[in-house]
Amino acid sequence: MNLDDQLRSALRRREPPHGFTERVLESLAATGGSERRGMFFPWTKLHWATASVALGVLLVSSGTGYRRHRQGELAKQQVVTALRMAGARLSYAQRKALEINSVYRERADQPSAGSESR
Repeated sequence: MNLDDQLRSALRRREPPHGFTERVLESLAATGGSERRGMFFPWTKLHWATASVALGVLLVSSGTGYRRHRQGELAKQQVVTALRMAGARLSYAQRKALEINSVYRERADQPSAGSESR
């Protein structure tokens, strides 16, 4: 028998045992229905207080984590901006160096006046 068949067999609808309904109704009548609230909200005040503190700690820690994440994102943006600025300045310096180099090459390629007379 595979798992699907086992689950189907275990979850198959069955009739309740004889007298089940009467026993449940007698139990409700005996307690006067006062147990109903406890059935849906079984936690005590201590449980609620503990859950509230845990939720508060969770909110504070997630807020702190988000703030750190946001600071990291801002730092990353600043680094990218600084790298772009540095790249632009390096590009400018490279262009100027190439201009100066081309001027010196042009001067070096021109024959000088003193060398032609000899």
